[in-house]
Amino acid sequence: MRKKTILIAAILAISSFLYATEKNKNEEFKTLMWEVKSATNTIYLMGSIHYATKDFYPLHKSVEEAFLSSDYLALEFDINKANPFEIMKYAFFQDTTTLRSKLDAETFSELKKKLLELNIPENMILKMKPWFAIMTAQITELKNVGFEADLGIDKYFLGKAEKRQMKIFELESMEEQLGLFVELEKYADSFVKLTLESISDTVNTQNKIIEAYKNADVETLGKLLVEGNDTEEGKMINFLMNDNRNLKMAEKIKVYLDDNKNYFVVVGAAHLIGENGLVNLLQKTGKYKIKRY
Repeated sequence: MRKKTILIAAILAISSFLYATEKNKNEEFKTLMWEVKSATNTIYLMGSIHYATKDFYPLHKSVEEAFLSSDYLALEFDINKANPFEIMKYAFFQDTTTLRSKLDAETFSELKKKLLELNIPENMILKMKPWFAIMTAQITELKNVGFEADLGIDKYFLGKAEKRQMKIFELESMEEQLGLFVELEKYADSFVKLTLESISDTVNTQNKIIEAYKNADVETLGKLLVEGNDTEEGKMINFLMNDNRNLKMAEKIKVYLDDNKNYFVVVGAAHLIGENGLVNLLQKTGKYKIKRY
């Protein structure tokens, strides 16, 4: 269990959305959504599980109502705008470099074996960059048992926003998100090793996350998403994946809060957990009224 945060954050940057707030012992939360009110407008912060199954829906009525009351949708980035050719440049080596040269012999052997088991062609494996190779393994595991990106929360609301012809904002560009993995190349061997240790538990972990999400169980989600950051590599990966990006995202959300229109903001859980999470960053300003549904 101690390495699962690396697994979860790396694969999906994922998943649900939580924040440890004080509450009345008799108060029960039904969702993992927060309302943030400024002097001029309201934004809703909604957590996203990027890979889900059909039985995940319907969502709670209060979430649907919050979306309908919003003028704009904001996502980490709009996947429908992604250029597959640009992604290929980040995902595959464009010269004679191979995956084998970026990992130690044992790590490469284990990763290659796993990908071959998942029917990924060897010639493709050799040209994959480490981050893309390990994510391919994890995502393929999920898809094989029915998890789909098209069933994720962000895709769900993106589809609804397009039908409403809502304006869609992005907290990050595709280049910023993919650039993160360039930074992770510095920790390629450690990154892959940590993830391989728990890759066999990918589906089980995702099932636990979804169950906790459905139950709005912040405590369990917190345990699933904050384990394993006690190593130096784990701390650095967590900083790159979450804390460093949160500061930039928070600044964009503050701009939204100066508007006179309402925003429905969908982000992954790793960006909202704990002291450096987005909700806490907004709360510390003392400028907004924040409540959870």
